[in-house]
Amino acid sequence: MIEFFSWFTDMSNSKTVAAVIFFTVFVGIIIYVFTNKDRKARYDGYRMIPLLDDEDLGQVNSARAEEKRAQTDASHSGQNHVSNDHKA
Repeated sequence: MIEFFSWFTDMSNSKTVAAVIFFTVFVGIIIYVFTNKDRKARYDGYRMIPLLDDEDLGQVNSARAEEKRAQTDASHSGQNHVSNDHKA
C-alpha cells in the first residue's frame, strides 16, 4: 500500500493520473448528454437556432414558454387530482 502512495506522489506519474481523471470526466459528460431522451429532444431543437432569423427565434421562444406553461399546469392539476383522491 505504501508503494502505491509513493507511486502516486511521484511527479513523473502525474500525467497518467491526469489523463485517467480527464478521460473519466469526459466519458461521464458524454453519457450525461446523450442518455436522457428528453434532453436529446431539447438539444435537437437547439441545433437550428444559429440559422433562424430574429422573428423565427421569437416564435420558437414563445412556443417553448407556452409548452413549459402547459406542462407545469398539467403537473399541478395532476397533483391536485391525486391529493383529492386521498381526501375521499
